[in-house]
Amino acid sequence: MSASQFTAPGSAPVQRSNRPDVRNPMLRMPEIAEGWAALPPDSRAALVGFLQVISKASRAHGAHHMEKRKFQSGAYWMAKAVDSRHLALAARHWETARLQPDSQARQGAPAQICGKVSDGHPCRMPVGSGCPDCTVSLHDVPEGS
Repeated sequence: MSASQFTAPGSAPVQRSNRPDVRNPMLRMPEIAEGWAALPPDSRAALVGFLQVISKASRAHGAHHMEKRKFQSGAYWMAKAVDSRHLALAARHWETARLQPDSQARQGAPAQICGKVSDGHPCRMPVGSGCPDCTVSLHDVPEGS
């Protein structure tokens, strides 16, 4: 498929979004974020390391199958590598979002929650944590500016 199939004649192709939840679909699943938050901190750190090991091993296993021309098995293992990498990266994203800005931590104030609704779910991350809902969108900019 070419980019021309997705654009109107005479218009520029639409660039893929750089928002984290577009690049990593695991960030759009609140069930995974809630389960992650329920784990103890030492378990979360161990799990991230284990997910990275699974990703590397699955990618190598998939590459081996591809070299042997076993494409279905290779695609399966490559998909497992992507899934485990996405979970590990989502976990790192949630850990950085959990940290409060220094000024709020010094004052003892709780982090202000974003609360914007995206895909029917309110954002539960602190404002300014880099969540996709806290970033400026075209809807936030007045027309004509």
